[in-house]
Amino acid sequence: MASGPGLAPRRLLQNSGGFINTTLANRIRMRRQFAAGDTVEIPAPGTGLSVEQQRVNTCYKVVANDEIFDAREGEVMVSSHELTGFPNSRRAAVFSSLNGWKSESGDPKAALHNSDFNFVGLCQNGFVSSNTALQEQGMTCQTSGIKTIINNSNETIHIGDRLMVDTMDALPQRKGIPNEKVTLVLRKVPQNYIPDKVRAAVTAGIDDGTLNTNDKIITQTILELRKAGKWVVGEAKSAARKGEQLDVLLTRPSFL
Repeated sequence: MASGPGLAPRRLLQNSGGFINTTLANRIRMRRQFAAGDTVEIPAPGTGLSVEQQRVNTCYKVVANDEIFDAREGEVMVSSHELTGFPNSRRAAVFSSLNGWKSESGDPKAALHNSDFNFVGLCQNGFVSSNTALQEQGMTCQTSGIKTIINNSNETIHIGDRLMVDTMDALPQRKGIPNEKVTLVLRKVPQNYIPDKVRAAVTAGIDDGTLNTNDKIITQTILELRKAGKWVVGEAKSAARKGEQLDVLLTRPSFL
């Protein structure tokens, strides 16, 4: 095993963990290309978007390249009943690319929070979407155990940090992956993290004095915590700066 600071490629001995056979979501490029609505994009604050964020917004609209819908080892794989329906094979129909993603929520983070996406696991072996002969064979996703991936978030991750699925704010340079491919990433859960809608509901309850009596606020808070909780899916077992290798222990989704 390499002793350098995450620069030399290395693999952990992965002789334990949960693995399932999945299939790539059928005709995902065509579905994204011809779906109705507007493509999601990072909203501009008062100071405008950074160059990296502008590039991400541009790449969300790119769907012409088949290769951006391939699955690559270590990528976050999710499923969507709305996108794939009920698969005849009964296997999870998964995807990793967000290119061409359209949502009424507009903002990718809000769209993810309100979507019917479900985290399945991390891609164990690559899959070529244009090779229809491999569709029945499928691919393997790791659902538990330790997996070594690349830290594609913009933050330094430390051992013990809880990790959550989130949308990209910048496109990393990844060897063997098209530069215009947009995926989900694992980033550390911010300290004292509370979903925005929960914070707004609690604040409203405090302001109008109904926090302890308003069942609507309590119900909304629970529902929003459930939505956010399903994306907290791992724990860091090594430290990594942006672009370095990171050992991730996959855990059961939970906000707590």
